[in-house]
Amino acid sequence: MLSLQRYLPRFLSCLVILALAFAVPRYIHAQLATLASMSATVVDRTHAVIPNAAVKLTNDATGDVSTAKTNGRGDFVFVDLPSGTFSLTVQASGFKMAKLNGIHLDPGDSRSLHEITLQAGAATQTVVV
Repeated sequence: MLSLQRYLPRFLSCLVILALAFAVPRYIHAQLATLASMSATVVDRTHAVIPNAAVKLTNDATGDVSTAKTNGRGDFVFVDLPSGTFSLTVQASGFKMAKLNGIHLDPGDSRSLHEITLQAGAATQTVVV
């Protein structure tokens, strides 16, 4: 009887740890599955990448805005996005602004827009894609 009293707290602690080990990953997975991501590469008409382009993503329903800059390879990515419909604008010096409307993301989407091509011109001009 003495050994049972001695080992019972350890046994119960192990059971709690095992229960948490199985419950926490499922909770995290459920949370992650409700979010989405979006990425693309910004290029010119010759398919040369455009680094340091300003990218703005707007949630059409809420008006929430996220911003990013393209990296040295012309890539950008937005993560942890709620599901919904978005508008995207891309601007770079010496190029017309590009605007993409009606980009819909569902929970768990990992959407690649592949290449967004900017046309040479004044930044005050907009090209709707």
